[in-house]
Amino acid sequence: MTTKKLTHFQKIVKAFYQLFNWYPSVYESKEKRLLFKLDVTLLIYVCVSFFCKYLDQININNAYVSGMKEDLELYGNELNWLNITYLSGYTAAQLPLLLLSTSSSKYTRFFLPACEIVFAVLTFCQSEVKTVGQLYCIRFFVGVFEAPFFTGFHYTLGKYYGTKSYKGAPVELYMRSGVFFLSSSLGTMFSGYLQAAAYSNLNGVHGRSGWKWLFIIDASITIVVGVIGFFFWPGNPEVGKPWFLSQDEYDLVLERNERNGIEKASKLTLKAFKRAYTDWKVYLYVIAFTAALLSLYPTIYLSLWMKAEGNFSVLQINRYPTVSSAVSVVTIYVSSALFSVYAPWKFAVVAVVVQTIFAGIMIKYNVSQATVLYAFWQTGIFALPSPLIYNAVNRVLRDDPEHKAIVMGSIMTLSYFVHTWAPLGLYPTAASYGKRAAPTWSVGYPVCLAMAWVFGIVYILACYLEERERKLQGKPSIEDEMDAALNGLDTNSDSVSDSISDNDSSTDLKNSLKQTTKEVSV
Repeated sequence: MTTKKLTHFQKIVKAFYQLFNWYPSVYESKEKRLLFKLDVTLLIYVCVSFFCKYLDQININNAYVSGMKEDLELYGNELNWLNITYLSGYTAAQLPLLLLSTSSSKYTRFFLPACEIVFAVLTFCQSEVKTVGQLYCIRFFVGVFEAPFFTGFHYTLGKYYGTKSYKGAPVELYMRSGVFFLSSSLGTMFSGYLQAAAYSNLNGVHGRSGWKWLFIIDASITIVVGVIGFFFWPGNPEVGKPWFLSQDEYDLVLERNERNGIEKASKLTLKAFKRAYTDWKVYLYVIAFTAALLSLYPTIYLSLWMKAEGNFSVLQINRYPTVSSAVSVVTIYVSSALFSVYAPWKFAVVAVVVQTIFAGIMIKYNVSQATVLYAFWQTGIFALPSPLIYNAVNRVLRDDPEHKAIVMGSIMTLSYFVHTWAPLGLYPTAASYGKRAAPTWSVGYPVCLAMAWVFGIVYILACYLEERERKLQGKPSIEDEMDAALNGLDTNSDSVSDSISDNDSSTDLKNSLKQTTKEVSV
């Protein structure tokens, strides 16, 4: 059977078509039915829960510029310290709670929904604070109970959805993780809209300020989602069959994991930690993610610049920053398609260019308001590093779940440890710091630029090392694998080579794979 090789334009068109092709015709009906069930249970819960997490995470910034600063007399560096206390709890609990939530115990499927209920209650408590000290305490524990969600969700998605193409179908995890990452941007965006609505319609109702109503609304949404999680969060496949899957469907989940080379999770041992910490992946991915976080930090504070300018209303201060989140939504949606066409390192280059433009404008600073708004809004494209890094971890370590869990936990723990304390010196908010303080950040913006370049260089190095490992293992390169999938071939290296050998129009890919095999045998 011969398959006509697609042109570059046809690949892009097909990649965008595949964004909507979630149940490929090459799959048997039982597999399509399984995917549909997972999408309407696991995926929807994960996305809505992650949406709520970002509502509860970003609401402190919206509340700060909507009256909380004045009500609680926060005229120093309190906003930084509020973020530090949150991130301290988040960092301290990250690895232990991740390991608990991804273990093979039968009780782990109830762990994340229980955490969600707790941080919903804590979010409500923030509406009752009278002093900043009370708020510090609550924010710490909000961070603790939100800690396992990001990595726990992404780890579990990688256990239920395919991490490579099958029979030429699009990679299931890429499409689903794209929707997953969209939910964070939507949460950030809607927090601004909710605060604007609360300020306009609820400010003063029952004697409560608008910023207090934001916490109440967020908590009400989150607690409902947490209850739903007890029914639709399946946990690891190894913990047993979820109620919403038949026995045949559950068996198919395990069969698909074997097909994708996804090993069963086992108990973490010292050998697993040694294997992880003597490998390059944990170090490069931690450095890349840390650099991305430090570069991203000032981009979420458009509201501080607007408040300092003095000619924007409270509604504008809450609404304008949502444009960047909308750009992130479009970026993640489009990149979900293009991830199957272009090598990952190319997206890292785009991200670095975006941050270079932003930092360059803000370092100059004395520019028009329209230019500053553009600089902040276009940083929505810098949503790319997170899916790039986590997709890479899922792809590279799909056959070693313990190694993958340790790397994911280390990324979040070590990266957020640095992210917790560095902004205190790099991005202060107290006016006593002069030009070093928000919104001018005379030191912070140059660091933002430098960290963007560190992310790009380190991530590209990780891509190079991944390609080298694939070559030594006799696997096709990432782009060759994607090319084969878009041309309707299975991405198993042997089947790719066999299928291409019958296809005269696929000479370039054929020669590439043959050369790889030859070099490995030598």
